[in-house]
Amino acid sequence: MSKARPGGPLHVGWFVAGALAVIVAVWGILDGSVYDGLIASDTRPGALSQDVITLPVGLALCLLALTGRRTAPKQELVALGLLGYLFYGYGIYVIERMYNAFYLAYLAIFTVAFWCLAIGAVDVVRRLADSAILPRRVRLCSAWGSLLQPMVFYPLWIAMLLPLMTRRDQIDSLHSIFILDLCFIMPAFLFIAVGSFGNRGWAILLGPAMFVLGGALILSLALGELVKPAFGMPVTAAALTPPAVLTALFVVLAFVHLGALRLPPPARQRGPVPASSVA
Repeated sequence: MSKARPGGPLHVGWFVAGALAVIVAVWGILDGSVYDGLIASDTRPGALSQDVITLPVGLALCLLALTGRRTAPKQELVALGLLGYLFYGYGIYVIERMYNAFYLAYLAIFTVAFWCLAIGAVDVVRRLADSAILPRRVRLCSAWGSLLQPMVFYPLWIAMLLPLMTRRDQIDSLHSIFILDLCFIMPAFLFIAVGSFGNRGWAILLGPAMFVLGGALILSLALGELVKPAFGMPVTAAALTPPAVLTALFVVLAFVHLGALRLPPPARQRGPVPASSVA
């Protein structure tokens, strides 16, 4: 039986999600009025920063979709991380009911990114996890880096939720962060951390994708702090330092992990199987 051809439906999904993200991001950068009446004024810097980060993310996904092949599995891991960023970013818009002219596009990006991420992760693990090799020191650094996120954000978000639960209070905005972090992102980091400590091939393989995802997300937060003066708000070191440090951590972990990750050489193309050899 021959293996699947390079590209295919997943790469089409990468291109669709990336292209739609580029369109809505450019529009949001050029015309901030698309968010009028839909988000609080103090979150406008975050919307702008997300659009600014989404633009290169979407372009990178389109490029990977057009040039990526199964002979470059590390590109697949980067693409998975970028898809995770789009899933998170537009998951916020979908859950927060951003009912502007682009809401259907937000739904499409959220949906395509989720399914390409889920199917792509299963596919790459099936093909490569058993032969993935990572030096012990790098593996442990990645494991601790992955564990840091749930150790920080689980207590932080739960501490914010408990008073709301006590008061039976329904907040009007940013409840999507609790949903996406507590139900998707933090469990994923926790699984990767536990699997990496146990030297599991699937965790070693998917770790860089999580670091790319985390780096893009936290970079958006850091940029959101830097653009606050454009909205009449001050930049404070207390608000800027944590996301800046986390961004640097994710970037370093992604580069080190991907650089040290050893995967099997791509299989050579085989000619057609002779008819006489087919049972």
